[in-house]
Order: sequence, then structure tokens, then C-alpha cells
Amino acid sequence: MQAVEGALMWLVPRLGAFNQVHPGIQLRVKAEFHHLEAEAMRRERTHLAIRYDVAAYPGFDTVALMDEWLLPVGSPDFFARHPPDELLQRSDGRRILNDASPWDGAPPYVEWTRVPARARYMLLSLPDTPRSPAAQVFAEWLREQCAREGRHDAPALS
Repeated sequence: MQAVEGALMWLVPRLGAFNQVHPGIQLRVKAEFHHLEAEAMRRERTHLAIRYDVAAYPGFDTVALMDEWLLPVGSPDFFARHPPDELLQRSDGRRILNDASPWDGAPPYVEWTRVPARARYMLLSLPDTPRSPAAQVFAEWLREQCAREGRHDAPALS
């Protein structure tokens, strides 16, 4: 399984519960954020990947897990002193809100070009590669965890 740090902060505390229910399933969790390539997943025998993105992943089976809304939060006084346009680009060239590179290949500051903005955590797999029984169990457990917590109404996995 490959996952970005944000997903890991949500996932890692829950892995103990998964292990209690499925003690015979071993997971390999690898946190990295690079362009996802189907051939690399095949070569590394990676069954599942969790990605955070606003884009689609053509060529992969994709299940939406969690939506995330990005929006500035501040006091009325703060927003009176800093109009919305200034939050994105101040006259001195500095940005108050910034994430210069939120994901591989993203244009600079893309998360803040439309505020509020929605991004999504997705579970990806290869359509032409059968999932192992263990990967299928984990994928279904993960989908159920997200749905139970109201993070997303993820459909059942096939």
C-alpha cells in the first residue's frame, strides 16, 4: 500500500484495530508522494494505493474514500484587515495562504485558486491485476472505516 502523509495520519492510529480483527494479514505501508505509475505498482507488487488529489486517475480502478475541503478560517477582524484577494496574492508578492506544491505535478498554489476547494483521498488499484484476498479484505475494511466515520459514502468494492 502506498499513501501520502495526510492519509497516514488518519490511517496509522486505526491499523491496530485492523490487526486485531485480521491478525493473519500483513500490511506494508509506504509513504511517498510521486507520480503513480501502473507499471511501478506491478513491478513492486503493490495492490493498493491511497492518493490525495483533485485529479482523476485514468487507467486505475478508483474508489473515493474521503473528501477534504480547504478554506481559510479566521476571525471577522482578520478578514476585515485581509480581503480574500490579499490572502491569495499580496501586493508585495508574498502569499498568506500557500502550499507551493501540494502534490506531484500540481500547479503552484492550486489548492487556493478556488477557495473553498475540494480534494479527495482515493483508493486506487490496477484494473487488470486481481487483488490478493488480503488486499481485498483491507480495501473493504478501509472503505467501511471511512463510511462509518461519515467521511464519504464510499461504494462497496468488487
